[in-house]
Amino acid sequence: MAKYWLIFSIILGVGEILTPNFFLLWFAIGGVIACIVSFFIDNIAIQLAIFAIVSLALLVFTKPLVKKITKSDERVASNYMALIGKKARVIEKIDASKETGKIKLNGEVWKAIPQEEGTTFEIDSEVEIIAIDGVKLIVK
Repeated sequence: MAKYWLIFSIILGVGEILTPNFFLLWFAIGGVIACIVSFFIDNIAIQLAIFAIVSLALLVFTKPLVKKITKSDERVASNYMALIGKKARVIEKIDASKETGKIKLNGEVWKAIPQEEGTTFEIDSEVEIIAIDGVKLIVK
């Protein structure tokens, strides 16, 4: 019976690797414990009970601890949100009346519009990105 528990535990371990959370790990460990117990006790009901008790105990007692350890309060800005707050150089005059202009940021050219009506930004001036509207960056 030990080889079945071992195969079961390996399958759960592979499943754990393929998923982004710590859920199947506890059952894989319970399977390993049941595998060890199967060398000493032939009764499948006792093996199943030990598997269930160990797995659920690990799930209940260690899951909150793992969640607390792996939780990160720092959020990393990604994709377009990482642009907000950055400084850029104007490469084509930004004029509210034209509703467009261009800036260069990190080697990329973006369309830009001013935050306030009537504001213009000349070529080579520095602007700050404050928001994003579709594919246009709103600057001040």
